[in-house]
Order: sequence, then structure tokens, then C-alpha cells
Amino acid sequence: MKTIVFACVSLLLALTLWQSSSLAQTHQPVPRAEGNLKGLVSDPNEARVVGAKITLENKQYRFEAGSNDEGAFDVRLPVGEYQLTIESNGFKVYKKRVRVEADKTDTINVTIWPGGGSHPFKIK
Repeated sequence: MKTIVFACVSLLLALTLWQSSSLAQTHQPVPRAEGNLKGLVSDPNEARVVGAKITLENKQYRFEAGSNDEGAFDVRLPVGEYQLTIESNGFKVYKKRVRVEADKTDTINVTIWPGGGSHPFKIK
């Protein structure tokens, strides 16, 4: 009887260890290639627009950022094509398709035009 119990426990332990080691091998995170998109947001008078909402999205990802005190933005993204949307109170919405490539920094400087809402905005 002890031999049968010992054999069953040994078999269960072996199966458990085998299954957990195979799961560990198949569920490791896959490294993803990334790149950067940076730029400046300005108005038609070349004044920097502070606090503009920067959105980059595709079918898999959505990233949001804001332009800083210099009107600049810098976003690190997985490789792929994105819809870039820039919004700020008092300005028309800006949209453009962009492509992010692995280990590369692309720069896009954007002029946004007055229109849309009537809320005040900060410029520098």
C-alpha cells in the first residue's frame, strides 16, 4: 500500500513540475520594438501651445501625452502606424497618420489653427 501511495504522489509531483516548467516557457513576455515621436505644437504666429492634448492610437494601442511648457512633446511607442490627434482649447483639431519605426526618433512640428471652442489657451 505504501508503495502505491508513494508512486501516485511521485507521479503527481512529476506532472506538476513538468506542467509548471512548460507554462513558464510559453508565457514569457515578448519584447517589443519601440521608437519615439517628438515635436513642437505652435500656433500660426509660431507661438508655442502649452498643454495641448496629444493622442496616438491604432487598433492595438492608445497613448496620451501633453505638450510641455515649451510646447514640446516626446512619446515612446511600439512600432507601427498611428493616428496622431492634437487638441487644444480655442484651436481646430489636428489629425495626421504617422509611422513609428524601431529604435528611431521621428520629429513632427505641428501648427494648429484657431477655431473650435472659445476657451482661453496658454501660449509661450
